[in-house]
Amino acid sequence: MSSVSQVGKQMQWVLEERACVLARETGCVKRLRKFSGADLVQMLVFGFQQHPHASLEDLASTAELRDVSVTDTAVDKRFTPECARLVHAVLEELTSIVVEAAQEVPIRLLRRFSAVILQDSSSITLPDELVDQWRGCGGNQEHTAAAVKLHVRWELKRGRLWGPKLTDGRTSDHSSPFNQQDVVPGSLYVEDLGYFNQSRLAERHRAGGAGCGATAGGTAEGTARAGRSPRAAADALAHAAGAQRGGRPAARGLAARCAAAPADD
Repeated sequence: MSSVSQVGKQMQWVLEERACVLARETGCVKRLRKFSGADLVQMLVFGFQQHPHASLEDLASTAELRDVSVTDTAVDKRFTPECARLVHAVLEELTSIVVEAAQEVPIRLLRRFSAVILQDSSSITLPDELVDQWRGCGGNQEHTAAAVKLHVRWELKRGRLWGPKLTDGRTSDHSSPFNQQDVVPGSLYVEDLGYFNQSRLAERHRAGGAGCGATAGGTAEGTARAGRSPRAAADALAHAAGAQRGGRPAARGLAARCAAAPADD
């Protein structure tokens, strides 16, 4: 969907109706007293949105906006594993809402591909007490026992976003939850070193797709030889991908060793 009003209605449905259903399914709300699932979720979402370090009193005040009068103690008792599962479930529902532009961006280079998909991940450290729920990388440093990793994909032509999908912080990018998705025929995937996998490259080749990213050898796959601009490199890769229509390989080896310092271009 591309309309702001459509997205707003869908999000409202998740935060109101679906939140109550998910609260029962996760065991967070067994019988309705003060809090419904919608009350609890919106208290947390909007309370922490307003005050990132909100106190129990702040959250109780946010609940008052939904005509729910609770004490600080009652709010504190809601921080349970079931509540965490509820918020996680609501996040997954919200991020499943497809938002994309009605028209593709008017960039001639990108039009050579059916889709241009960027993929990346980011880790957030958590208190060590959460290690049983979200396993971090460990090590000798403080606060590394627990962490959560957020995986996202972004399609450049229409701006569609997939995710974030949550995994343990120690999950390798090789094991990204997006790996289970089918390859989009004729697409270009842009990824960093952590995603390099020859089997997936071969799968994309068979589907008529292409890949652009770093390899373990310190080279930038899909980058032109030294001295050529990134635009020229992308243009060369696009030409290679389009060559499949003539029966030739879907991609050619364009690589150059990357400098230690980031490029200015």
